[in-house]
Amino acid sequence: MKPHRGPVVIPVTTILIYTLFSIYDQRKDRALEELRMRQRDIADGLEEKNELIRELYHRVKNNLQLVLSMIRLTLSTLLRASTAEKDRQSNHR
Repeated sequence: MKPHRGPVVIPVTTILIYTLFSIYDQRKDRALEELRMRQRDIADGLEEKNELIRELYHRVKNNLQLVLSMIRLTLSTLLRASTAEKDRQSNHR
């Protein structure tokens, strides 16, 4: 008659299953933490990109205002010069 091994197999199987679930849980936790870190990096990158876009918009707006002021100044100077030339021509008649 063979010796009965049933009581020994069940605890070993239980320990093996518990160990496998522990390893799985640890890997899952590491994977989740890595995903959270990636999400934080993406969110930080997105915020930085949005900040740079706002700064770029502000600078472009200021530069366009400067160009518009220069055009107005040039136009005003040209109009004054044209008016002065017309006045000189009318005085010579």
